[in-house]
Amino acid sequence: MKLGIKRGTITPKQAIILSVLGLLGFGMLAIVAYLYFGIVTLELLFISATGCFFSAFFPWAAVQLETRNRSVRAHNLFVYSVVGILIIIAITQWGTDHVAFPMWAMIVLAIFAVAAYSVMVYYAVVNFIKWLNGQLKDDRFLQP
Repeated sequence: MKLGIKRGTITPKQAIILSVLGLLGFGMLAIVAYLYFGIVTLELLFISATGCFFSAFFPWAAVQLETRNRSVRAHNLFVYSVVGILIIIAITQWGTDHVAFPMWAMIVLAIFAVAAYSVMVYYAVVNFIKWLNGQLKDDRFLQP
């Protein structure tokens, strides 16, 4: 008798463990980076907040295969748009001497980031609420 396994998803219990370990890990990493490497507080806050954001929300978005795939697609579109904007900036600033990074590019990148990662947050919150209401069961092991 063979059990089929849905690949690519995690259970709600695994999502809780990954979220807690990620939050603790990035918190400890921030403390070590500040004490031993002397990283500036604002940079440290940005890096650890980004890590905590992904470790808190992505495991819950990956509980169901469909929501995980939508979150990954949104992330991929964000990466493609960043690469495209960087290519545009490299072409437009070719030959200029010490010109600052354009403000319009920072605004566009921020808008793309908020749009892309709000998809992940939406599905993470929906899956978490489903789990709290008992609608999300551990269905990784399918019946033969």
